[in-house]
Amino acid sequence: MENASPEVLEDALILGCGNFAGIGSLPDLVGKGDAPNTASELLSLVRDYGISSFDTAKSYRGGASEAILGQCLKGQGLSYRSQVTVGTKVGNPHGSCLEICDSRNGLRCDRPAQKGAL
Repeated sequence: MENASPEVLEDALILGCGNFAGIGSLPDLVGKGDAPNTASELLSLVRDYGISSFDTAKSYRGGASEAILGQCLKGQGLSYRSQVTVGTKVGNPHGSCLEICDSRNGLRCDRPAQKGAL
């Protein structure tokens, strides 16, 4: 990517959000990551640099990473949110979509979640 244009580089950058409210999914590291206000400041900073892709997971602090990202995005305005891409990782425990639905609910920032919808 040495000769890539700035637009290509912006599209290639993804902010990992595993540090929101903890560090990854390790219980010993809960509370040792970024507080919600710090996460919001970080999101505003990366927005200024044109970054609009984010990586999170339900397992990061029991879904707190997704919820904090959703709340931070809520404060960023619709014009920015319409450009955002969020990648999250979920499991499918016991054949249900519960974890997938929980992730959607945590990330939702514009409207209430629809029960049972994916």
